[in-house]
Amino acid sequence: MLIYAKNNIDSENPDLAKAFELTHKVTFSKEPMVGLGWHIIELAEDTCYWHSGGTAGSRSFLILDLKKKAAVIVLSNSEVETDSIGVGIFSKL
Repeated sequence: MLIYAKNNIDSENPDLAKAFELTHKVTFSKEPMVGLGWHIIELAEDTCYWHSGGTAGSRSFLILDLKKKAAVIVLSNSEVETDSIGVGIFSKL
């Protein structure tokens, strides 16, 4: 997941960078905005991309700030949501 986040932020492979850049484009512009697989949030100075989900007995959360080159990943082996934990950590960056 860390490699995936790093390549979303700043891939050294030009073809991969183009593919990730395409996923960051807004495809649905009503609130919340959506890209290809991402929820998009525009903050005062930055645009953040996040996605979360889960399946039987596990949850995950990933948020990216391309400008700050920062990511927060929360993985859990519980059905308890992880979004609030991830947003809490992200707000401290």
